[in-house]
Amino acid sequence: MTGPNFFADNRGVSFRHAGAVGALLAAAATMIVQPALAQPVTDQPMGRPLSSVAAARAAAMIAANRALSDENTPPTTFQSVVSLNDPDVVAAARAASDRAGHDGLYYDYFRFISAINTVREKKADKLDIPHGTYHIYPPASFNNGQGLINLVNLSHVTIEGNGSTLLFAYLGKPDAPLTAIHSRAGIHINRSDHIALTNLTMDWDEALAVPVAISGTGQPGSPQSLTVNSAFPINPAMPMPISSFIPFNVAQRRFLLARDMAPADLAAWQAERSPHGSLPYGCGSSSLTATSTCFRHVSGQIYAFGPNEHFHPVPPHANTFLGTVRDNLFAAILGDGYSSFVTISGVTIYNSPGTGITLIGTGPAIHIKKLRIVRKPDALLAPGEQPRYLSTVADGLNFLTTAGDIALEDSEIANQGDDGLNVNAALRRAQAIDPHTVRTANIGLLNYWRVGGLVDVYDDKGGNLLAKGVPIAAVVTPPAPGQQVTVTLPSGSAPLVAGASYQLRVRDFDSTRILVRNNWFHDSSERGVIAHGSDIAVIQNRFDRTAESAVQALYDNQTGNAEGPPIENLLIAGNTIHDVNDEWFDSTYRSVAAPAAIAVYLASRSGFASYSEAADGNVFARHVMITNNAIDSVPGAGILVSQAQDVVVADNQVTNVGKHAFGMPVVDGNAVVVERSAGVNISGNNVDAPIIRGDR
Repeated sequence: MTGPNFFADNRGVSFRHAGAVGALLAAAATMIVQPALAQPVTDQPMGRPLSSVAAARAAAMIAANRALSDENTPPTTFQSVVSLNDPDVVAAARAASDRAGHDGLYYDYFRFISAINTVREKKADKLDIPHGTYHIYPPASFNNGQGLINLVNLSHVTIEGNGSTLLFAYLGKPDAPLTAIHSRAGIHINRSDHIALTNLTMDWDEALAVPVAISGTGQPGSPQSLTVNSAFPINPAMPMPISSFIPFNVAQRRFLLARDMAPADLAAWQAERSPHGSLPYGCGSSSLTATSTCFRHVSGQIYAFGPNEHFHPVPPHANTFLGTVRDNLFAAILGDGYSSFVTISGVTIYNSPGTGITLIGTGPAIHIKKLRIVRKPDALLAPGEQPRYLSTVADGLNFLTTAGDIALEDSEIANQGDDGLNVNAALRRAQAIDPHTVRTANIGLLNYWRVGGLVDVYDDKGGNLLAKGVPIAAVVTPPAPGQQVTVTLPSGSAPLVAGASYQLRVRDFDSTRILVRNNWFHDSSERGVIAHGSDIAVIQNRFDRTAESAVQALYDNQTGNAEGPPIENLLIAGNTIHDVNDEWFDSTYRSVAAPAAIAVYLASRSGFASYSEAADGNVFARHVMITNNAIDSVPGAGILVSQAQDVVVADNQVTNVGKHAFGMPVVDGNAVVVERSAGVNISGNNVDAPIIRGDR
């Protein structure tokens, strides 16, 4: 049976089942670039009411989240205020700028340094940025690996933007190239607490994603090249460093739809998938120069593929790819170094060469609200400024191994080159050297391990929980970064066997207690929200036109690049989801993204038809509730749950599911698929397609 239509506005309307009139409307819609909201979505309800059971569960999770506590509420009155216009700040900035040269090009950069130093010296509790536009351009003396604006070792400080725009540079300009400069972030929040960053816009005033065409046979060893669209002229003295390219419909400014592909296109895409699920359009190098072995500038608008890069082009179409400067190590806003009690409010990010916001090894208590990460509207482009196709060339937000207690609310996250939001709480692989000692590793410079910290111990595949909440008894840290750490657990606390491999989940950085509420995710080139970790609530959001799943929680135990650990206590409720999951997939080889609007599952499989790599008895998700969601117009399933325990799928509306263009036998044409799971309650769902249940 078919329920009421919750998608009647012009952004969410479906043409898939609307007959001849719908076909005409669909054709017209292909000529329209979907606009971002003119204002933040804070006053617009994005989702649906929750049932009493879901509301009670959400309330308990919200009450435990310190991001929403009184302690994390920014002050409204201040004792000491520093302004960018203060005479001592201006004088110090002008002196530094004059020494650096280039006729004041670096003035605003030094102005922020001077103001932040003054805040620290005076122990001021507010930095005021007068309304205006600021060019944050660093000189050659810039200390690589830092932020362009560094909020380091600050406590109880509000940074008030007053609606200002901060213009940053990543590639540089002909008269001041940045090829020897590599910043980690636009704004870097490090070793700080009780920080509020409010009311400003961040923009990289450069084209970081450009339309490209691919030529050559695509066979290994044969030459191939990228040609950049002539509307985006390449400066031969400082060519754009292309590090990846993605399938993209340039005319519509969105990812390339599988349903728009002709049969020959589909065949070419399926040939592209490798047995390991890798995609050949990413570059293995993060070099900032245009001489990398991946995509090397040759002349004019042409880049050559490196010797180890090849691609089987789809049949020729104009403007079906974007070349990007994607830098996965970069964030417009980076929070790390155990920063805690941070509020980011009223911030807009238009054009980041990496992510919009990355939190790594930070928390607790990070509250992000009234955020907009969107493609810069054409109406705001300066004369001669090239159009924007993406808001970020990587994820919109990445919460990577955080201390948890994070809330994302009342925000618009759109036009990403990757996922909208990625919550990650990766396991650490370890090898036992005796019955109570293991060797393992840190991630980068982050020290995961401390005496007294709690760990959960899983088997090597991560599906069998062997011990929970084990306190660390001793830690021996190596003298050099990258060397392994020796971690000792209390004798008898975990059934370790010398020589065997295990997975350790570190509770200090478990990305736990995450709230994602009343946001609009749309037009991302991969998933809307990836939810890994524990105690995560994705409630009352809206999802439109995400290339892959709207909400996905998965465990990947096979590729060596695990998406995240087993999931615990996941609530997905009251969301509206429309026209998602129409990107390219492959039914022959592993695809990380399952073709379902909401997917909770094991990612490593030989195929969605067989699930042959999913061992019976393993549990990869526990305590999952999916309820009160409205899902419409999805190729594949509305909801997929696999290898979970204690599962509720109730009171969802699922309409207009269908067959994916590539064909996925397990999920095609089914409203709900729950398989290899235990303790399952499927009830009260309003659907117009089959519900498939396969308890183990």
